[in-house]
Amino acid sequence: MSMKDVKRALPDLFKLASHSLESLTILDLDVFSFRPPELKAMLDSLPRLRELEMSGVQKKYQNALTDTLPHLCTLILAFYDDDTDTRPFLWTPHGAPNLQTLTLYNGTLPAKEDTSLTFPAVHTLRVCPRLFPDDVDACTRIFPNVRHATLDFPEGYGALSPAFRMDMRTYRPGMAWPDPSVQAWRASFLVRVQTAEHRGPDAWPHLQSVRAAGRDAWNLGWAGLARGVARLEMACGQWSWREQAPGAPGGQRTLAGVLGELRPGCVVFHPSAFDSPYTRRVFRWPQLLALQDAPGVRRLAMVFCEMVGRGYVCRAVWPRQLREVLEKTAVSSLLIRLDYAYPASQERSDLFERWRAGLLGVTSALRVVLFQVQSEAVLGWAKEERAGGIIWKEMDEYTKRKFLASENISPASVEPCDWCERRARH
Repeated sequence: MSMKDVKRALPDLFKLASHSLESLTILDLDVFSFRPPELKAMLDSLPRLRELEMSGVQKKYQNALTDTLPHLCTLILAFYDDDTDTRPFLWTPHGAPNLQTLTLYNGTLPAKEDTSLTFPAVHTLRVCPRLFPDDVDACTRIFPNVRHATLDFPEGYGALSPAFRMDMRTYRPGMAWPDPSVQAWRASFLVRVQTAEHRGPDAWPHLQSVRAAGRDAWNLGWAGLARGVARLEMACGQWSWREQAPGAPGGQRTLAGVLGELRPGCVVFHPSAFDSPYTRRVFRWPQLLALQDAPGVRRLAMVFCEMVGRGYVCRAVWPRQLREVLEKTAVSSLLIRLDYAYPASQERSDLFERWRAGLLGVTSALRVVLFQVQSEAVLGWAKEERAGGIIWKEMDEYTKRKFLASENISPASVEPCDWCERRARH
């Protein structure tokens, strides 16, 4: 069956499913060569549609969602061109009272105040901010009640806007704000005037979690999100490539500043974020040193993708290195997750036993250690203080599940690292 045959059959299929279809994914609209009226008519014929995902979205489809958006709960749009204005796709005279989860890949965000464009029900947002602080301010204005935010930074994203660069004569691309030469400017940046267009860093009063992803995710330091959050997740490959001072690991200094601003209680690391897989160096932990200056971080989750897990983590040296870092932190709960298939075997049992022996000797604040393979909580230990001293007691299945739920480090919200996602697509 040719693509033309499939396209001709779609209207009939949509008619059959019009009163039952609740979720629809269209990958690469360009493949189907829909004319804008055709796409709009098909979407309008699905009154029960609640979840919609489309990629390869071009400017010509900007009116396709006018009548569909009001009853959607989840919307994911991946735009074909980076300079696509997202406003026409989001505007509808009926509003979008049910929209709770929104993802916008690429595209530009409205820079000017527009009272007709607001989504108070959106609590989970994923966007690609091009300019700081403009795009963050636009998001806080348009989506005022966000609780969970993911900021994606493809290469070249997250730069300072021209207006702010003019006020900072020493600015250069790649400069990170912890540099002593920009401390005073940074302070004024965070307390910028609270106006309708620049509502300031505290405009997301309900923010609970932030995830930074992508090649240039280190630019999170420019976001100006100064309000404390419960959870911070870092997933990128550039943190250790930046140098802000001679001999100082750039990623460590940048991350220390981000932790100081966001003040998370839980931090989730994808370890490829602090030693690029392309360097082929012995796995090290320079960015984790930032935790030593973040006493508010009590929960640490480390998610190892297959490339990092099989290539680095199985080396015997890493538990000792991690233990040396944790000795000087306030981390009390540690989750180690292998985010790839690793069936039960003697090899796996021996590996976890080596990890247990290497980690449970920590004399710091550490009280709980959990090992996971994907969603399976394989092993867990909790520290107990008794008259005869301190012992580590193995946790039963119920205790492990209860702990994961209560400590907000459940792996259900941990996404695969970008490197493995790209590898899977090729």
